[in-house]
Amino acid sequence: MAVNTFLNAVSSPQLGDRIHQFVRVVDGLTRVIWGGRTKFKERCKTFVPSEQADACWEMYVIRCNVEHFQDPSQDLPALPRRDDMLRGYRRAHEAEALARDCMAHLLLNEPLWQHFADDQINAFWARPEEERAAIWGKKFDLAVAVSEFRPDHIPDE
Repeated sequence: MAVNTFLNAVSSPQLGDRIHQFVRVVDGLTRVIWGGRTKFKERCKTFVPSEQADACWEMYVIRCNVEHFQDPSQDLPALPRRDDMLRGYRRAHEAEALARDCMAHLLLNEPLWQHFADDQINAFWARPEEERAAIWGKKFDLAVAVSEFRPDHIPDE
């Protein structure tokens, strides 16, 4: 399921669809059912440094807005039009990088498989954050993922 969702995201030319699908990939690992934005942000601290969790929150907000046919920036801090557009592109870039890293990390680390099996994943997320982080391993640095993000390459719309 997550692999197909990732491939759908990669092949989509539409920015909103891309971020929606990439965040769904990560959401599939976090298994957020209730508490949406806040719980996704908290669970993403297993995958990224705590200080980058706000970016995950914004990704999730954009994902939900796109899914429900809302303005992608609804419920995000207001920005001038160009800055808002750049935020969307930046978050899409981060969402792709995070989804790619999570999928690769999970698939290449067989000891993790037992924790993400359908009958074990809820037990994994019930563990304390520090324990989950120790099981998951190295966190993904979103800042590195966007270090080569070039706002000057984004056209004005």
